[in-house]
Amino acid sequence: MSLSRWDAATDGNQKAIIRGLRQAGFTVEYIRKPCDLVVGSQGVNTLLEIKRNEKAPLTMKQINFEFEWRGQYAVVWTLPMAVNAVLENTQRCQSNQTTKVTNTPNSPQQ
Repeated sequence: MSLSRWDAATDGNQKAIIRGLRQAGFTVEYIRKPCDLVVGSQGVNTLLEIKRNEKAPLTMKQINFEFEWRGQYAVVWTLPMAVNAVLENTQRCQSNQTTKVTNTPNSPQQ
């Protein structure tokens, strides 16, 4: 497969997933590095790496990022996988928020 053919296949997959995420009501930014997308939902950000299919390997940089990153990160290859990753991360983050910080630098401490 030529390089231009590979790029076309990858771009098509990413464009379809980005379009579907936006149609589902999420904000989506293509950032390319360290992963492909950052997706916003209800105040929660989700990092997504998009692959062509389940057999597409991660690069060494992607493997290192996944190993070293201490936050959420998901590898997906279909729109349903991407939507599920965003919704699961949003739900997990919102269920972990037990209190909301309201103190500002100028407010009195209690």
